[in-house]
Amino acid sequence: MAIEIVLRPSRRLALYLLLVTLLALYAIARIPLASPYLFFLALTVLLPAYYQWQTMQHRSISRLSYRHEQWAIERGGEPEPVELYQATVWQFLVALNFRSSVSGKKKRLLVLSDSCGGDEFRQLKVLLRHFPVLV
Repeated sequence: MAIEIVLRPSRRLALYLLLVTLLALYAIARIPLASPYLFFLALTVLLPAYYQWQTMQHRSISRLSYRHEQWAIERGGEPEPVELYQATVWQFLVALNFRSSVSGKKKRLLVLSDSCGGDEFRQLKVLLRHFPVLV
């Protein structure tokens, strides 16, 4: 079974990030502390949220493929062979953990149902359920 998935930023993930950030800021605003402390607490929420937002907007992994029992991810136009060492499959989310075959670096990828076409997402879930990950 061969699949190729072109990935795009997930609107659901962006909405979830925005909601969690706003709720955290609201909770911080309700804490009875001096303004400088509240400012630093707000920064501890805003900086990671900004970093995650930038990562989502400039997705480093743009394509995922599986052919001849070999996974590959594409970033910047060049495919990179990777080994899948962990996968979690839920109804609207697939979390994949890869290890680069070249550099040995770990790479993670969240694929939500709106990150790709519905048929591609279904094929990925079927592939991961029928071909278990070997550790």
